[in-house]
Amino acid sequence: MEDGIGYMRFKLDGSDLGIKPIGSDGQLGMIARQKAGWTKDGDDDRVWDTNVSNSVVIFSGDNNTYAAREYKPKAMSAVLSTTTEIQVTLSGRYGLDTDGGASGFSVVTKDGKEYPIAKVFNAESPDDLTKNNARRLVIQLKEPISASDALVLKNPVFEGDKQIDGSKLAVQLAEKAMPAKDAVLGAVYNAKTKSASFSLWAPTSSAATLNLYRKDQATAADYTVPMTYDAATGMWSATFSEADPDGFFYDFTLSNAKGSVAVLDPYARSMAAYRNKGGSGRAAVVNMASPRALPAGGMNAGFVPLKQREDAVIYEMSVRDFTISADAGVKAAPGTYLAFIEKLPYLKSLGITHVQLMPVVNFYFTDETNRAFEDSGTVSNNNYNWGYDPHNYFTPEGWFATDAEDPYARIAELRTLINECHKAGIGVLLDVVYNHMAGTSFLDDIVPGYFFRTNAQGKLTSNSGCGNDVATERAMARKLIVDSVRHWVTEYKVDGFRFDLMGLMDSQTVLDSYAAAKAVNPATLFEGEGWKMYNGATGTVGLDQAYMTKTDSVAVFNDEIRDLMKAGGFNEQGKGFLTRQGPNTEKLFKNILGQPQANYKADDPGDNLQYLVAHDGLTLRDTIAHNAKLDDSDPVQKAELIKRIKLGNFTLLTSQGIAFLHGGQERGRTKPNFTDSKNETIGKFVRNSYDSSDNINQIVWTLDSDYKTVLDYTSSMIALRRTFDVFRIGDMAQVNAAAALLPCPEDNRLTLGYVLNWTDGTWLVLANAETKAMTFTVPVSVDGATVFADANGAQVSGIASPAGVTLAGTSVTLAPLSAAVIRVTK
Repeated sequence: MEDGIGYMRFKLDGSDLGIKPIGSDGQLGMIARQKAGWTKDGDDDRVWDTNVSNSVVIFSGDNNTYAAREYKPKAMSAVLSTTTEIQVTLSGRYGLDTDGGASGFSVVTKDGKEYPIAKVFNAESPDDLTKNNARRLVIQLKEPISASDALVLKNPVFEGDKQIDGSKLAVQLAEKAMPAKDAVLGAVYNAKTKSASFSLWAPTSSAATLNLYRKDQATAADYTVPMTYDAATGMWSATFSEADPDGFFYDFTLSNAKGSVAVLDPYARSMAAYRNKGGSGRAAVVNMASPRALPAGGMNAGFVPLKQREDAVIYEMSVRDFTISADAGVKAAPGTYLAFIEKLPYLKSLGITHVQLMPVVNFYFTDETNRAFEDSGTVSNNNYNWGYDPHNYFTPEGWFATDAEDPYARIAELRTLINECHKAGIGVLLDVVYNHMAGTSFLDDIVPGYFFRTNAQGKLTSNSGCGNDVATERAMARKLIVDSVRHWVTEYKVDGFRFDLMGLMDSQTVLDSYAAAKAVNPATLFEGEGWKMYNGATGTVGLDQAYMTKTDSVAVFNDEIRDLMKAGGFNEQGKGFLTRQGPNTEKLFKNILGQPQANYKADDPGDNLQYLVAHDGLTLRDTIAHNAKLDDSDPVQKAELIKRIKLGNFTLLTSQGIAFLHGGQERGRTKPNFTDSKNETIGKFVRNSYDSSDNINQIVWTLDSDYKTVLDYTSSMIALRRTFDVFRIGDMAQVNAAAALLPCPEDNRLTLGYVLNWTDGTWLVLANAETKAMTFTVPVSVDGATVFADANGAQVSGIASPAGVTLAGTSVTLAPLSAAVIRVTK
């Protein structure tokens, strides 16, 4: 690319590069770069279709190709910088009128209104109109534009019209009219007067109407109410008392830069059933204090205590997966909030402290009214959804309710689940997705250009990979998120949150959310994906892994320990400690102590969410089976596979930090690739099952005797962790004072041993991932020591006859693929 136009370079002798890049379809792929350096031009590769033309023109920042013909310039970007100024970048240079005239340009609204132009000049020489050969130009208007106008830049000699990007100006204009931080938005029902008040922030709309429907699928509103605007706050409001609106459905009609649009209330406390047929859906008027919205007997169980965050053992599970299988044996409708309750005794016996519910905050691409079991064995085109496509941030998902069409059922049943978890002593974390939405219309139709980030060309950014990134750093986006967090803690008594792609969220919004949650529940727990991917406004930073030295309020997933133990992320076919490739022992040891060495630095053990697998990857059983090439249809290979699973769970549950288990990790969960699909799979297994059928995602409750030993082993290790605080040290200085790495036997990196000198004795933690017995040399005599964990599991009172562990003086011998915890007391 040179001066905005692309040129194909050839060798000096005129030959091409000696390859045949044109496929049988006549298409040639091209990657354009700048003349100097190797920086790629544009977001995507270009495709030259030689069937259309044997010569093409390309322009900088434009991923299209154009058949070569008489040159027509093109506006590549047009951005409103003020209410009277537009900054324009062209595909190539264009001669402007030397008197500052309009140069053929016009600025019009979609309705045909034209804004007169005062002056057009070269942005590179604004004071000399004779230098008129411009690639960047400025258009000044005679009068300010209206915030509700959608503007188009026209020029009869140009290649098409260009929509003018008003997003940056929209932010400035919108934030001139904002409500107080504690202002209540959405619908508030008044049981005494049997009325409801409605509030919506839409400062760039010129008109707003409230539409109320008695039936969720009604084609026309039963009542319409003009809304009143407050210029100081940007709020539209209305009160309805003509009939009792309890259980009514509603939306708003706005007039703004998008035209006349029907919008969903972003603060909707409940919604009509969504049938996956498009559109934004409708909100429901509900009384959160009504008996219909509460468990029988009310929310009578409090938050679960948590002395320190390192005490948490988190268990991740989808509401549907947990009870959808035929052998779940539940009385309630399978895959629902109420069915989940029937399996709480299992979680209590397992010993976890918190269950992390995969998204139960309303998501989009699912027919909520269809809960039928899907047994197609396919990885796509199913009515299945993990839920990482947010629809609304205040409404529970209706797919998990017994009646999605009843706006109260989803509220009462999720509250009942949380209440019953609390009665069982189990905290509840919600997996929340504030970094992107299923579509931009849910917010962008309300305040065009405000809620989502855009690049310099005015295009939506997509670091999330989902087509949009929420501008969390903007004041009203921040308020929306903080209010949502406060809603779930206050109304549902949620114990904490896991933030999807938290690194895309600005740190202040996450910390403000933490403060709001902690004000209600001092034991609140915050954690999330801290991948370094922030693209917010200059002067703000993301709450990612790099932020861990600045806060002890939020934890991040430690992908470094995951990769050392068995590989993962974008390298799921790699190997690690569990799959026959010994890592750097010092590095693994430091990660076990909560001190990542490469990806980030942590100054507190609780900064780290220690994990091996989560929902978005191969299960622990599957990753070991694939990468260690083990097939459990063979009894010998099955035995080895099970030993390696146990070894993984041992290492995780003896690590410092917060322990995290993927649901089913304790029982050899598998996600089989039934149809030999090549999409979202690795070999025989499904790695990314967000749209897979139920018979792939389900928890199978029937266990054979071999995998039952994995369950027993894991639950015993959880009990050991929760009994002895040596595995839950809450201060990094104390961790460093206590811990020391032992030499690897035979310098074999498939072994790991270390000492923890603690208040109740000297603890030895030893692991052997080798397929032969290995002998460790330890710094203290183990004669008379107590073994708390051996090849079969752990016992908090000590094991009288340890299996696979031989103690002799300062030597400890471990059987192949086994581990041990030993304490020496004076």
